[in-house]
Amino acid sequence: MRKVKFNRCLILIALAFLTYSAKAQVVHAFEPGDTLYKYSTNLYKDFRKFSDIRLSQLMFPCAEEIRVIKSSKPNTTLELHSSLRKQYLNLKGATMSILGYEDVDPFFGLPKVGVSLENQVPISRSTHKDDFYNKVKSDIFLVYNASDLSGEIKIWADKNSVTQFRVTASLQWVTKYKNKDSFDNLDEVIEGFVIENVKTFSLNTLEVKKEKWEIVDATNDRVLTESFATKTFNYYSFFDYRSLAEKARLNLKPVLSFEYNTLNKYGNSPICNSDNRQVYLFPNPTFGDVKLKFVNAKIGSYKFKLINVIGKDIWAYDFSIKQSDQEIFLPLPDLAKGIYLYSIENQNGERIEARRLTVVNL
Repeated sequence: MRKVKFNRCLILIALAFLTYSAKAQVVHAFEPGDTLYKYSTNLYKDFRKFSDIRLSQLMFPCAEEIRVIKSSKPNTTLELHSSLRKQYLNLKGATMSILGYEDVDPFFGLPKVGVSLENQVPISRSTHKDDFYNKVKSDIFLVYNASDLSGEIKIWADKNSVTQFRVTASLQWVTKYKNKDSFDNLDEVIEGFVIENVKTFSLNTLEVKKEKWEIVDATNDRVLTESFATKTFNYYSFFDYRSLAEKARLNLKPVLSFEYNTLNKYGNSPICNSDNRQVYLFPNPTFGDVKLKFVNAKIGSYKFKLINVIGKDIWAYDFSIKQSDQEIFLPLPDLAKGIYLYSIENQNGERIEARRLTVVNL
């Protein structure tokens, strides 16, 4: 009798453990119809742990609105769409993989360049995380209009009567488990894990269009060699143990920055590029320090002008951007408390932005 009771007790304990384990293995990804908000900003301190990030100490100029759509494409489960980028994802079993995307171009920083991967890249897995490792190679095809470029490559194209560039490049994408970590999203401290991503883009062949397409050897020309040099992008992705969806990202190379994804829209942040704006000034009101966030902007030179309320120019600052999505720090002079007007002009002298700036005292 005692043996029967003992065995029954063992069965109950085992069932309880299995029930708990089953609950622990329940993971969630994106759902069609979801709307996500991505907040991003440059970092000026070399963070390597998500547990060291304090959202309350960061400033975000705008929120990128991302729609989750059920995909009709082959081998694709979901698509993430925003005005700035797209992702094509496949959720199969315990693994989330990416099949392609539209994002900032690897060589010139141009916006929304499409990359279709020959082989899908696993980016997250809900089981056996500590041995997660993948190395995938894929050829990609890119086309550039010379009129969209700037700097030495634009001068080279004009000098050689080149109107377009056609590039075949190799992408090597490595994803691997890094460590356990935690992240405070202001509502709760999330326990999770980190996947390191290293994406390397290398030139295979280069063609230029004059009267007809010609193959050129980029290694024989300094401008072409530097313009199409190998580019490496390195970032950490943070995942909640309960989800296959990326919660946050630390971009380490080429620019140190932070991204945070949430289902909630916080504060009065505008939607990035929802009204075709190319640049956002933040924080506004300010105690003195401000930054400019460029979104889908044309690469080139710009001028920032600060004007007082009676229309007198009081400060100007020339700068340039090298990527379509970039942040610029403005070293404003000491300003008295009050309301000012500012404008931003492109290299053709065209005004692309004109708004108010409020300066407050500490």
